[in-house]
Amino acid sequence: MHMDSAPEHLHGHPGDHELRSVEELSRYACVSRAFIRLCIMSGCPTSAARLSQAALIEWLGRNYPKVRALAGLRRLASIQGVTPKARQDLQVANTMITMLEYAETRCSQVEEKLRLRAMLQLVERSI
Repeated sequence: MHMDSAPEHLHGHPGDHELRSVEELSRYACVSRAFIRLCIMSGCPTSAARLSQAALIEWLGRNYPKVRALAGLRRLASIQGVTPKARQDLQVANTMITMLEYAETRCSQVEEKLRLRAMLQLVERSI
């Protein structure tokens, strides 16, 4: 998902709720097909093999530890015991961190890898 499209998602952009195939969602959300398939394999529900960006992000916000483990990504600090508002903010940040780290670890283009790393550091500094 484009970082600059995140605020639109948080406000419920209508296109974010449209059911799409994995390939269509990958293009719409700028997320790799492999990442979407990993989420589905991890339990993200689909409807007739279709999924919306909003449903993927909402599911990932609750299930990123499972996806991270299956992807071989480092564990993130627990958010247990934090206030409900802080938990929500941390879930959003950890969801973005998961998506960015996954993309960075699989990227082979140096410039893109550096861009992903910069975006990842920006999200990490914000929490």
